[in-house]
Amino acid sequence: MNNSTDKHRPFSRSISASGIELTPKQQSDQDLLDQSGMGGVFFTIGAVALSMVEPLIWQKPLVAIVFLSLLAVMMVIRLYLYFTLPSMTGFVVPKLYIGCLLGNAAVWGVYAAWIVSLPRDLSASGAITITLSAGAACGGSVAMAMDLRLTRALLMCYFLPLVGFLLWNFSNTQLLTVGFLLIVFWVYLYLLSNKQFHAYWKMVNSTEKLRKQTQELAEARNEAIKANQMRADFLAHISHEIRTPINGIIGIAGDLVVSPLDDGQQDQVNVVLQSGKLALGLINDVMDFSDIHHDSVMIGQVDVDLSDVGNDTLNVLEPVVRPRGNRIELIDKLQGKTWIKVDRLRLQQLLTNLLANANKFTLNGRIELHMYYLPGLRPEQNLIRFEVHDEGPIITAVQQKQILEAYQQTGRSDPSARGAGLGLAICSRLIKLLGGRLGIKSDLQHGSCFWFEIPFVPGVPVAKHRPTITKADTHRPAVVLVVEDNLMNQKVIMAYLNKLQYTFVNAESGQQAFDACIQRRPTHILMDCGLPDISGMEVTRRIRKMEQEQGLPPCIIIAVTAYGAGTIIDECFASGMNDHLPKPVTLRTLQSMLDKWS
Repeated sequence: MNNSTDKHRPFSRSISASGIELTPKQQSDQDLLDQSGMGGVFFTIGAVALSMVEPLIWQKPLVAIVFLSLLAVMMVIRLYLYFTLPSMTGFVVPKLYIGCLLGNAAVWGVYAAWIVSLPRDLSASGAITITLSAGAACGGSVAMAMDLRLTRALLMCYFLPLVGFLLWNFSNTQLLTVGFLLIVFWVYLYLLSNKQFHAYWKMVNSTEKLRKQTQELAEARNEAIKANQMRADFLAHISHEIRTPINGIIGIAGDLVVSPLDDGQQDQVNVVLQSGKLALGLINDVMDFSDIHHDSVMIGQVDVDLSDVGNDTLNVLEPVVRPRGNRIELIDKLQGKTWIKVDRLRLQQLLTNLLANANKFTLNGRIELHMYYLPGLRPEQNLIRFEVHDEGPIITAVQQKQILEAYQQTGRSDPSARGAGLGLAICSRLIKLLGGRLGIKSDLQHGSCFWFEIPFVPGVPVAKHRPTITKADTHRPAVVLVVEDNLMNQKVIMAYLNKLQYTFVNAESGQQAFDACIQRRPTHILMDCGLPDISGMEVTRRIRKMEQEQGLPPCIIIAVTAYGAGTIIDECFASGMNDHLPKPVTLRTLQSMLDKWS
């Protein structure tokens, strides 16, 4: 019989509870068991109730006791199988259980026919009880229509003994009428069970089809994720391999620029240097665009002083702006709201890209970075607005609609300033990740203005602090350990160190670096992160542990990594490194870094 409490019992056979994926046949067996498991109890209770309210039954107590005992025995068997079946058969309904179902129905049908066959008429309470029991039993049979043959057999067991007795007494008009009514009722239940059977299996098949589609989609999604990861790994590897020779070209060209050359040679070296920088910039843009396009960029939130971000950005760009005759200025209109929670690396990347873009289109002009605090009607509507103003050619309305798309260029700059058209597309997508929006203003009098707004999330002022290891050991001569597995990059850095008159040694692997650190005790280490055996971060951890155990003065370890590797930079500092020197390394940046830590 159907029982609403079945789904709450401890031996739930639902797929979600057990974590087992069932075939349609196993699912139907599971549903059959859930629908009929407590039916034996109902049969027994109904028979006992009928025996209590109908005195006529006890005219032959032995017969009544036999029927009640049979129902009780089958009830116990059904309950036992109901609670032990999962561990015994794994959702396969055994023949013994089916036999108990049919046995219950047959005993009840014969019991009802026997009661009706008694010489005297039933009492009103007995008639009501037997009618309710019969209706509930038949309805319960229809609820098991997932097995149509079983349902039909159950209906036959319920009705056949009773209908047979009623029709046999055809001389009794009243009993004959009841017999015909039961036949009509049986036909109705037969048709209803047939309808329920088709509805049930349509649902099961639809569920099975949906499950297979879900599984296929999950597999396709996993394959896509795997392919995306392979793509990202491939791009990262290729970009590193491409950056390595380009860094060497830029390094050597930068070295030659400051060498005594005639005018023609100087021009040629400048072309090589600028071409190398352009190629490196394109690689960085492609990698950034690819990461953002495939949602591979993680956005963090730390307490940031916007004044520091603005000043640091301008200091980085000052050497780039000066050769074009431009001036760059920061205008602070934050109203004291300088501390916010934001991803500092991404914010500085945005400002750098927009200011570099302004510099590309401005010659002998003024570039301004404005920062505003914009209060809203509610605290969550407060904004920070950044504006980058340039004095370059205007951008038409048509160009403004296209310029933020990938690979689109305005054409307002000279050919030497053209690129892949990815910079502003990267900015646009980064700003969306930060929860903001980007816009453009341009007119004939004031050049162009690129602006963006991000939510103002108040930050907590953090005291400025320097790394715990501040300077190299000044009691011994400076020795620089160059840890670099690429021969070209080794030669570039060692040539710079020769010009700067530093003593140096080199290592091409992590193990060589650790051994050299023990034998030569360098004051400074230029640590490449992508070494062939162990990472630069792991080498650093080993060096710091060795220094601590032996009580040695700590050396200065500087990470030498590719531009834009934000997560790698965080790992470098976490491992115990002191600073970060982005590639390509130039004579000026190397000298500045070593002076900082000397």
